[in-house]
Amino acid sequence: MDGETAARARGIALQNALEHGKTSAGIIVSKLLGEVPALRSRAGEIAPEAARIASEVNAMTPSAVRAELESAHADRLAAPRARDERG
Repeated sequence: MDGETAARARGIALQNALEHGKTSAGIIVSKLLGEVPALRSRAGEIAPEAARIASEVNAMTPSAVRAELESAHADRLAAPRARDERG
């Protein structure tokens, strides 16, 4: 995984951990491939790195997650998406 992709994956992991209390490799890979469809052919290469990133982020305290997200991935701190209100 190149540096740009790893940074994007870490941002996804931090955002997910902040919103849900933890993250997982599956979530990271799914969101990453959703954001950058060209990476789909490299999903097998990305998955082990995503697992490592998830493990690192899950070991962080919530305040450390927020601090890193604010400093390195502030674009991912946007207001939460509104849930669909349709019945």
